[in-house]
Amino acid sequence: MNKGVRKALVLTIGVFIVLMFITGCEEENASTAKGKIRFMAVENKKLQKEIDRQKDLVNRQKDLVKKCEKEKKAFAEQANKGIEELMSSALDDLAKEVQRLQEENQVLKEKVSQLEKVE
Repeated sequence: MNKGVRKALVLTIGVFIVLMFITGCEEENASTAKGKIRFMAVENKKLQKEIDRQKDLVNRQKDLVKKCEKEKKAFAEQANKGIEELMSSALDDLAKEVQRLQEENQVLKEKVSQLEKVE
């Protein structure tokens, strides 16, 4: 097939398709258009309900995240408070032990000093 015949064939097919669309649109009557409009309205309502449901779900999840963050903060504060109390208690115990050992060391130094004097 040469290029001229091919172009003519493509042009003819294109014109035929355009004519089919034009005649198809003319044949569509008002009741079909109303039916499509009703169908679209029903679909729009369904989609709007789904959007609203999804928004509610997202809002509930946001609220849950906020609640979890508050609980996490409270647990962290409790943990820090517990650690501070534990460290304070441990430091108090260590300070008492150091004081006791210093006193014992002083007593032992005095005993060594007395033994050195005796000899």
